[in-house]
Amino acid sequence: MTRSLARGLAVLGILAAAGTADLGAQRPESTRLDIKEVPDFSGFWQIAPVGRDFDQRVACAGLTDPSGAPMIRCSLPWEAKGGATLGLKDVLNKRGLAWMEFRDEQMSEKHLCIPNTLPAIQDRYIGSVFQLGAGELHIEAPTDAFTEGVRRVVYMDGRKHPGPQVQLFHGHAIGWYEGNDLVIETTNFTFNPDGIEDHTHVPSSAAKKVTERWTRLSATRMEVTYTIEDKIFLKEPYTFTWHYEKTDPPLPRNQVNFICDPSVSWNELAIAAPSKYSD
Repeated sequence: MTRSLARGLAVLGILAAAGTADLGAQRPESTRLDIKEVPDFSGFWQIAPVGRDFDQRVACAGLTDPSGAPMIRCSLPWEAKGGATLGLKDVLNKRGLAWMEFRDEQMSEKHLCIPNTLPAIQDRYIGSVFQLGAGELHIEAPTDAFTEGVRRVVYMDGRKHPGPQVQLFHGHAIGWYEGNDLVIETTNFTFNPDGIEDHTHVPSSAAKKVTERWTRLSATRMEVTYTIEDKIFLKEPYTFTWHYEKTDPPLPRNQVNFICDPSVSWNELAIAAPSKYSD
């Protein structure tokens, strides 16, 4: 083999290796996203300053926190006050209202370091949205007290939800585009004592269905309209809209080292908010 031929083969080998590495870093052509064809929702989204369009301190005061003081924060209004036209109290059926008389703080699974689920998991951030071609979309929540390690997968390939024998804590999500809107439908949830609202502790059942409609308002603004259905606890669907803005991800602020210890969290709760049901 001549020196020039060897050198040529070596160069081809390098190019081939580089090409293989490049192909490995790219998605197959059949699944690559063409932004010209579908709306682009990628990026990091957090709740906008106008957020929920109601005064939390007023609209959440229908229940008390563990200290006996009025609730000063909630994701969804308990009563139609503080700018809210409809509250959770208005849509809960008799079973749901009975649960609210029965519930106490220690029934909240977040004190066992279990993350929130929809819709509460998006009451502060949606998080990082990745559009992985035409068939799949990922929503990665930032590491926070009640969203640690959560990644939602939304299937965009036309599949249906599994049967009721399949139950998932964060549900099973499918999505599709309607014009410039992204619609996500999530079902197959497990029972959750905080499944509708995690501050006032409004539960959801395995019958819960959450439908999200994402609408881009500008390059950096978006509104998401949520509709919650749950025939076990709600007498009618509950619809509301939250506003988000596209920003840089938040600084780590101890998030990298955030660890929720279930035993520590539970022991702190037992001291701070003793339950009437405790032995």
